[in-house]
Amino acid sequence: MREVEKLIFVYELTNLIKSKNIIFFPIMYTGLFLGAIGIFGAHGPFSFWFPLIYFFAAFGISGGLSRQITVSASAIYYLSSYSKTKPYVLISIYLLVYIILVLFIFVADFALVSALYLVTSHSVVIGSALLLLLSAFLTSLFVNSLGMSIGLATARFNSSNIINALPFIPLILYMISLLLPANLQQYNPLTATFVMMGSSLTTEIIPTNKILLLALITMVTALTLMAINILLTRKLGDVNLYDLFK
Repeated sequence: MREVEKLIFVYELTNLIKSKNIIFFPIMYTGLFLGAIGIFGAHGPFSFWFPLIYFFAAFGISGGLSRQITVSASAIYYLSSYSKTKPYVLISIYLLVYIILVLFIFVADFALVSALYLVTSHSVVIGSALLLLLSAFLTSLFVNSLGMSIGLATARFNSSNIINALPFIPLILYMISLLLPANLQQYNPLTATFVMMGSSLTTEIIPTNKILLLALITMVTALTLMAINILLTRKLGDVNLYDLFK
């Protein structure tokens, strides 16, 4: 990375690490509160509850990325226009920062919910650690690519109402995607990563060819979103920051 790119990376990552909301909501709320509901309320298996908790946290982070990209549109425009920083490098930096964050949430929530299950004498099974890590990474890659696309697509509207609604849009899109017919669900990248993670936490691992199909669908979708993000970044124009908060 060039000096300006390193500065952006460190600045964004440091701000996220210092944010109390990052610790409280994704870890304490989704991990502790929803994990307790899964154990004492619904009595759901770990292979269902943990992927569900992780998805809630990942979508929360993705929505925050959407808002951050929209608010930072002016800075992204100036950096890509005047600092010789390529648009794809800028969006890759943002994506990398938020992938690191979501994977940190994954590790923290997994440790917390596993501890809750073990303390209450519930079983925690890891059928495939490699599949678990792969599904966690692909989930992070996809949801953050999606969040970035939403942020870039709405940046030109300069509306505070839209900005305030951005954190909820990725989760809404996921809920809508669940309405797809059953024969199309296997091609839904969000369903794909959920199935992969759930399977990794049982002794009944899905066939290798299906794992490859699900991983390929998610990866291709994420790469397509990244290509769209590059195009949207190049379409950014000058933004009056005061207009964002009228």
